[in-house]
Amino acid sequence: MGKSPKKTREHESEETFTEAKELQAKAYFRLGSAKLALGSFSSAVRCFECSISATKDADPTAIIENVVLRRLNDAKRAKNHQKKRQRKKFKSIFLSDKPV
Repeated sequence: MGKSPKKTREHESEETFTEAKELQAKAYFRLGSAKLALGSFSSAVRCFECSISATKDADPTAIIENVVLRRLNDAKRAKNHQKKRQRKKFKSIFLSDKPV
């Protein structure tokens, strides 16, 4: 994920910065949605968090849309579920009484 400016530049208007940050938030949301659909839950969580961060950079008083928060929670829940399944799988492999 690329480097993004945290504040406006000297020759740039505030409006341009705000529009760019809003577009960045939208792009991260779409990327996170795609990652979630593909099953890449860790990447999806990072993208949704970047989307929220970009929204807050554009307007610190902005209210984060419910759909973004819902998808973030879905991605976190799926990530935790996947982690539990993997732990269970590894546990059964290492605690198996059968000789290899």
